[in-house]
Amino acid sequence: MYVTRGAGSERELLVLDHRGEGEPAASGTQVPAGGIDIGEAIDDAALREVGEETGLVGDLRWVRSVAVENGAADGGFPSVDTFVHVEYVGAPREPWDHVVSGDGEDAAMTFRCRFLPLSEARELAGNQSAYLDRVD
Repeated sequence: MYVTRGAGSERELLVLDHRGEGEPAASGTQVPAGGIDIGEAIDDAALREVGEETGLVGDLRWVRSVAVENGAADGGFPSVDTFVHVEYVGAPREPWDHVVSGDGEDAAMTFRCRFLPLSEARELAGNQSAYLDRVD
């Protein structure tokens, strides 16, 4: 999920790094991600996942889906990855650590969350920056 704040040349992207033993993990800088529960709308899932992974709740606004990729998930079953844009409209925040809530595979992990100028966010892990040009 691309979570942005600000506009134009001031636009920033919410990124996170896994933390362990006080140091960032080798998995690289990422954006929030997650799945959709059965019967859940994509916008509700996006807002829920951002809240679980970053602690940001209530100050988020759904913008739109920006891209869809079809692929094969673990086990060879088909998967659909949807890249979405959400806007953070809350007060400015300094970088913060957040322990992931929920029951996904990242539950109880600690993420270092921060907003990074969009112009500097082009090298995200796992090709997650592929559609950033669609939120400019």
